[in-house]
Amino acid sequence: MTETIYIIELIRASLEQRKAEEKPENILWEKLYELVGVHMVSSITFYQIDKLEKKPPQQIYRLWKEKAEKALVKEISFDAERRIILEKFEQAGIKYIPLKGIILKDYYAAPGLRQFSDNDILFEKSRREDVFQIMTQLGYTGDIEAGNHDVYKKDPIYNFEMHTALLPSENRLRAEFENIWEKAKKDKENNYGYHMSKTDFYLFHMVHLNKHFEGCGTGLRYFVDEYYLMKDPEITEKQEEIDRRLEEMELLEFKQKIRKLTQIMFCRKIEDISHLFDENPEMRPVFDYVMSCGAYGTIDVFINNRMKKSGNKFRYFLSRLNCKEEYLRHDYPVLRKHPRLRPVFLVYRLISAPFKKPDRVKAEFKALFSKNKPEKQNKK
Repeated sequence: MTETIYIIELIRASLEQRKAEEKPENILWEKLYELVGVHMVSSITFYQIDKLEKKPPQQIYRLWKEKAEKALVKEISFDAERRIILEKFEQAGIKYIPLKGIILKDYYAAPGLRQFSDNDILFEKSRREDVFQIMTQLGYTGDIEAGNHDVYKKDPIYNFEMHTALLPSENRLRAEFENIWEKAKKDKENNYGYHMSKTDFYLFHMVHLNKHFEGCGTGLRYFVDEYYLMKDPEITEKQEEIDRRLEEMELLEFKQKIRKLTQIMFCRKIEDISHLFDENPEMRPVFDYVMSCGAYGTIDVFINNRMKKSGNKFRYFLSRLNCKEEYLRHDYPVLRKHPRLRPVFLVYRLISAPFKKPDRVKAEFKALFSKNKPEKQNKK
């Protein structure tokens, strides 16, 4: 058995609410701890580690426990902070829809089991300036950005992504969710809160997962999310409609691949988990890809996936030199009145990048021109 397979055993045991098998002797605690951290499943696996007869060395056990405890505190803190923000939205008459992890965390068996980095909230685009005023008054730093969401942060841990649309303008599926406000259902317990139907929530979940999977890659946490969603009776009831719409989006085959791997990892009954892929060896490369990515992917994976689309490193490099018009005009407002200066600012953007984002540029060049260990990619 390998570390990657044993992580699956730990997660399966948590999902099935049973005690996990003891760690095989050949598996290293250090590597196991590193992997669960990269995939943001430290919390859901710790509660199985805590039940083992042979626990990790004291330092690793302490660090693992701290991560689980911090995940719980973080969820409680974000819930309280989000209530403050949404109360301000209510007072200002701003319609809103909580997204992604805010909803997904409640599928898990206990608070703190689903780790996260931020909270996502959709609001009316026409109220963007009002949201900026609310967030800054609450002590957040951030700005109105060019894309479909604005990022607001506040020490020590708070990070909120405020969305004006579910998908960016360049996403080919943006039109599928343009009428989300018309389809959203009104909350009963407030005046301006809404929620997506289970069908739309699952469709957006799959579109979002596909974006990560084909971009920087995606890790185990998304598959735990998928496990819980596929168990939801309301989603199961609407599966035919969901599959029809996914087929229209050209994502049905992708969903089937994700669902199949999820079932193999977390649902299939098997006596010896080391033989997890014996019946479906074709899924092992997909599993290996997922395990190589981590929660938010790597720059290596991002480059490899982009090069598959562009054809080679040179074309990839050219694509990175270019920039979407809306982002360029946001960074350099003078272009709104003088669009002919675009080539000048493209060159300036290239020259200034190593000074403005030195770590990102260094990591990307390292991944592009060397075979060193992949660099971890931040969510952004």
